[in-house]
Order: sequence, then C-alpha cells, then structure tokens
Amino acid sequence: PTPTPIAAPTFPPPPTPTPTPTKLPTRTPTPTSTPPPERPSLTIPDDMSGTPGKLVAVPIKFDSDGAKVSSVTFSVDYDETCLGFDSTDKNSDGLADSVKLMVPTEFGATRVNHDPGDSDGEIDIVLADTAHPFAAMPNGAIMEIVLTVNEGVSCREGKAGVGFSSDPPAELGTDEGIPLKSMTQDGSVTISPPTSTSTSTATSTPTFTPTATSTSTPTPVPTTPSLSIPKDISAIPGQTIAVPITFNPDGAEISGVTFSLVYDESCLSFDPTDGNSDVVPDSVNITLPEEFDRTLVAPAPEDADREIDVVLADIVLPLASMPDGVIVAIGLDVASDAACWGATVNVGFWENSPATYFDTNGEEVAGTMQDGSISIATPTPTPTATPTPTRTSALIPTPTATPTATSTHTPTATPTPTFTPTPTHTATATATPTATATSTHTPTAVQEGPSLTIPEEIPGTPGQPVTATVSFDADGNAITSITFAVDYDQACLSFDPKDEDYDGVPDSMTLMVPATFISQARFANGAIRFVHFSLDDTMPDRDIVEITLAVSDKEECRGTTAEVGFSSAPAFGDSSGKPVTGWTQDGSVKIADN
Repeated sequence: PTPTPIAAPTFPPPPTPTPTPTKLPTRTPTPTSTPPPERPSLTIPDDMSGTPGKLVAVPIKFDSDGAKVSSVTFSVDYDETCLGFDSTDKNSDGLADSVKLMVPTEFGATRVNHDPGDSDGEIDIVLADTAHPFAAMPNGAIMEIVLTVNEGVSCREGKAGVGFSSDPPAELGTDEGIPLKSMTQDGSVTISPPTSTSTSTATSTPTFTPTATSTSTPTPVPTTPSLSIPKDISAIPGQTIAVPITFNPDGAEISGVTFSLVYDESCLSFDPTDGNSDVVPDSVNITLPEEFDRTLVAPAPEDADREIDVVLADIVLPLASMPDGVIVAIGLDVASDAACWGATVNVGFWENSPATYFDTNGEEVAGTMQDGSISIATPTPTPTATPTPTRTSALIPTPTATPTATSTHTPTATPTPTFTPTPTHTATATATPTATATSTHTPTAVQEGPSLTIPEEIPGTPGQPVTATVSFDADGNAITSITFAVDYDQACLSFDPKDEDYDGVPDSMTLMVPATFISQARFANGAIRFVHFSLDDTMPDRDIVEITLAVSDKEECRGTTAEVGFSSAPAFGDSSGKPVTGWTQDGSVKIADN
C-alpha cells in the first residue's frame, strides 16, 4: 500500500533498531545498513501493557536528529490476532476517533487509511505541512493510535507486536523538499490477564465529591494509580509543545481523575481558545474513549497557582475503567524570548490540590503524581545564504522562481474531465486563448511534461464576479502530487477568502479533483496556494479548480486586460515519488468597457 495521520512530547531515546515482535511477520528494521551520523527516527515503545478486552494507547515518537522535517509518511503494522483497530469516525472530522494527533496545527495535510486486509501495514499515515514556509516537525510523540486488546484464549498472556511496515518504508521530507529515509524501531504490547476483583453494586451514580458509601465492602487490593509528565521534553522557542499526561492505574479500576496543571509562566503560556465550541480548548487533545465525559477549565490569568484544572471521568453506570497510557496532551506555547533559550522549565501538578482518583464504585483512591519539565533549545543561527536545492521530493515541494523566458505556446483545448462535480459557483464562459493576450507572467521554458493552464481573455464585467479555471494535463505522466500558486492583478481583481461553511476551502473557489486526492487551499499575501496529492491514485487530465474573482468597477479598469496567472513554477510529483518538470500557461480577464 502507499501510506496516507498536538505538537511533540519527548520520550526516552530510541534503542538500536533490532526489534523482533513476536506476533508480527518478521521484518527487517529500517534501515538495513549502518545509518549515517544524522538520521531521523520513528519509534514505538516496547514496554506497553494491555489487558484483554481493554484499550491500549500506542504513541508514535519522532526524533529529528537535527533535521528540519516537514512531512512524514509511514505504515503501522500490528498483530491482528490479538489487537484490533476501530476506524469509526463519529465526529466526521475525516480522522478515525481511535487516532489522536499530537503535532502542531501547521501540519494540516493529514491522512490516515485503515486497511484490515493488509497484513504488512494496516494503517497508512501521512503528516505534512503544505504551506510555505514549511514548519519543522518537533521531537516527541507525534500521534497516538488506540488499539483494542482482543479477548481470545491465545491473547490472554504474551506479547503482541506493533511496528512499522517495510513495504513501503517510512519516508520523510525536509522543509527544503529533500527526501530522507527514517530509522524505525518497532514496539510491542505485553498482554497480562485481568486482575480479578470482587463484584460490587453501586447504589447511586458517583460524583467527583462522593459522600455516599458503597454498599459493598470488597477486600481492597493495594494499588497506587499515578499521573506523570515526561522530563526534558524538547521544545523550540516560538513553537507550541504538547505536554502528554500519562495515566498508570497500577491494577486499579479507575473511572475518574481530577488534577490541576501548573507551568513556568515566564517561558510558557496556554491558549484557552475554543474555536470549534466543543467546551475543550483547541490546544488540548483528550485521548480517552468517548465514555469519559470530558471537562476542562482554564482559569483566569491571575490564577497563578492553578493555571489549568482538568476533570476526566465516566459518570454513567456502569462506569468504564480508564485505560493506561497518555490520557490528555496539553499544548503550551514556548516564548521566543532569548531569556528562555537553553532553559529547562517546570511543568507539573499543583501540590496544594493533589490529583484525585475515583474507582468504578465511586470511591476515592489514593494515588501519586510525577512532575515533568521542558528543555528549550537555543536556536541555531541561520546561514546568510542558502542555495535552493534541486527538488527531489514529490510530496512537499518548495516553489521556485518562475523563469522569465517568453513562450509562444498556445494551450490546447481543455480536456473533457472524467469526473464532473457540481460546482458551487456558476462558471463564466471562457474565450479561446489567443496569442495576442498581454501578460507579464511568462510560462516556464519547458513545454513538455505536465502542465497547468488558465484561459486568456476570460470575459469580465465591471462590478461582477468572473470565474478563472485552472486546467491540468498530465502529458502521459502518472502525477500524484501538484503544488502551485495563483496570483492576479490586484488593481482590477479581488478575491474573497471567507470560508463561511467551515469546510477548509474559501467559498470563492470550487475544488474539482477526484475524491481520492487530499487538497488544501490557502490565501496569503495576494496569492492563492494549492496542494493536491493522493496516496493511491493519479490525477487525470481535467479542470482541477475554479476561482471566482470580483471585477472592479473603477473607471481605469474598464476596457483593460487583467492578468491571472501562476506566481511561481509548479511542482509535480509522480507515483514513484520523483519530481517531474512541467510548465504553466498564464491567463487573463478582458474587462468590458461599459
């Protein structure tokens, strides 16, 4: 299969990649030869524990080894005999509810495909930043996959492997579009029989301040549930770091926990914005099953002792047991102030209000807390001049300057698309391109290979909208990724970037790519930037986007020709991951003189 996944906590450094998961097909760790001194890595812990019939959270950890990585693709393979994955997407956000992202919001091009029939890579994952300048993937856990431990007789005890597929291997792309191979370290889940407990019946629904005494009096088993935060989480000034909070029940059946998180306010801050109105700040990711009612309160800034109060619990009988692993990740913004460079700052639990645990009978259980810390890096000075490398990455290409050679190429007629979605805007009929149109944009010198074209002299009326269509021609190439930017004459044309239906695409444009493609469109600095890519399909010859522009009714614009073209050379990638040289043909809007 071809792989198709909030910022990064760190964990212990990856061991030498020589794992042998017991219930997975034998695979050769990536790479098979001695790696160079600097090579990023992806790891899955080998010390995870699970219980039949329960959930286990599997973190995927990334170590950049100093490389600025802006895209990651890989496939996760697990022992399907004893582990299962639920691909249900109840909130319809395009991501399985069993997958929790832990990367910065810049990595918006995310795809997770689940193929239970693929025994060598059931879950294919893509994480990428597609908007220039590309962000660097921070170190630490970048995502978490929740698996179910099966209850079969053969799965009651032993190890079940969770690792990375070798076909295809994990691949990375730098912020300059240079591909990198990644070392991978497989992990496993140690399955233990469930701890036998006496049966009891609660007479009422428990609350977080229970006063009623349970009617049963089982003999207590000494247990000490705990919450912990990793030490020395790596962070970069000016970026957001995800602080994972890990829960260990230590055999106790815990259904609720409350705690208060404190942090060093001189170098860290918390953003309580709740843009999607789900009562949880957008900088907080809760990784528990849906049975657990989730409440989080971010106090006023003047509350310096308890910055973030958290309550996580199941409050509907019968009460569920909280799974072990990372239960919530809280994003904190790292200050850019030079005073914080190289500092190690504390993040932990408020000692005056210790964490409180409640079991499935509503009884309070004593537990412990372990504070953590964040190590803030000292930025490396940027060299004064860095030549632009030759593009070798198809997934996340970096636009380069458009050559200024003049071309007499007249694009052929727009091919009939094989897929015709119903656009939300009515396209204005376009005129046949002519060789006499005037444009300061110039097509690239190469006139062979894949191309993007915009018609010339599209009829426009002052004060009315006009639609410019971008057409794609593969010229026989198997193209799986396209990156380009469109700009226009801002003196006589304008673009409205509003997205009132919140679908991630400005309402003034209609994307017309096949459903197998992931598409992103962003408007910035007077240009509209597009990225289209697919993990398992090629782009057919077709119109791929319609852009609606408003024509100015200013007197000086009447009777003129306004340019609509490409602000930089496009980047095409084929199905083998190699860049393909292509070209563009700019267009224009001929504004009526009335």
